[in-house]
Amino acid sequence: MMWAKKIAAGVLAAALSLTLLTGCSGGGRSGSVISEGETISFDTSASYRLVQYTGNIYLARELECTNEKDGTKIYAGQANKARCFAGTHEAITMEVRTELDRYNNFMGTDADGNVIQPGLYTVNYKNKTYKEGGTFGSVEKVLAATIFCNREKEDGTLKEVRAATGTKNKQEYYVELLKFDFGTAAVFYTKDHWLAHKPEETDPAALKYIEVYLPGETTARASFEVKAVPFYGSYEETPHSGVTELHKVTE
Repeated sequence: MMWAKKIAAGVLAAALSLTLLTGCSGGGRSGSVISEGETISFDTSASYRLVQYTGNIYLARELECTNEKDGTKIYAGQANKARCFAGTHEAITMEVRTELDRYNNFMGTDADGNVIQPGLYTVNYKNKTYKEGGTFGSVEKVLAATIFCNREKEDGTLKEVRAATGTKNKQEYYVELLKFDFGTAAVFYTKDHWLAHKPEETDPAALKYIEVYLPGETTARASFEVKAVPFYGSYEETPHSGVTELHKVTE
């Protein structure tokens, strides 16, 4: 019976660890407390509707994520359901999921006319260059996946979406927990997070914070104050998703 009691205690401890997430260390100034919440359909989530869906493509969207601990900025975003990116202005890691030909994904060739093939790339928007190869940091990977969650769901790496409530900086928020293979994003929205004139779409101004939790951790590895850049249309790019002015380098 002793082994049974140990197993039961372990199960209870695991259940309790899921009940509350806390961001009181790792990346935030004041921390947060998030309820366990409940599983919801991805199609009805605010995170899914943050990037407007036209029926054919997902439009470009970029987030400016300011680390609450040290003020550094990470830019994370996606464009046309074909690529996602995250990093600093001088070193963006971009993952291309679909060949960026000019006809299917809108202006997908570089400055020298090369079609960018699927893969990982390092991009420097300061000197307008890119090169093959790149690695997402563990936090940056979760941030990129958060804004690219529509594609992550299709590719199977988004495992669950939970609707919860949270308190951060003494304010209450609606929180969505996006659970990926490689971590969880706690996305904080104001309670009234739908556009007043278009209630099927999420108001970008309602997105306030993203906390990143790595697998097996219940304390946030990093916490960011988030600002969405102005909306971009299907034939436009965000400041850190365009490729038409980039030159390929090999060094």
